[in-house]
Amino acid sequence: MTAPFDLEKTNCKRAPAKIQLMTNEDGPDWHLQEWMAHFGKRQAALVNELGWTKNRAHFVWHSSQRYRRDDVNTIASWLGIKPFELLMSPREALALRRLRQSAAAIVAESEQQPFDDEAGAAQPAGRAPRN
Repeated sequence: MTAPFDLEKTNCKRAPAKIQLMTNEDGPDWHLQEWMAHFGKRQAALVNELGWTKNRAHFVWHSSQRYRRDDVNTIASWLGIKPFELLMSPREALALRRLRQSAAAIVAESEQQPFDDEAGAAQPAGRAPRN
């Protein structure tokens, strides 16, 4: 589903004619099939491994009905991913994971050593150096 974009109500000089909404009725708004392919699973795995009926697996696989929270949670748990990751492509989700891991490593490293640049900057006022 798309919503009309009113250029008159914005400060933009250039704007698209339409804005794509997340609840696109023309196609899926989650990435189930991409995640399943990433893990080497097929539609039949929803039936064989999750115990779903063929009809339910078909509707979820082809996004014939809107996804429900319990479906997202069940599938995410089964695939070993976070529920929000089903709303993005595996490539994007894995890149985000790497980014978060890098940030956590930087924080952990900085907690082991106090920050000290080449100019010998002092600690901020009112703060004792970390040990």
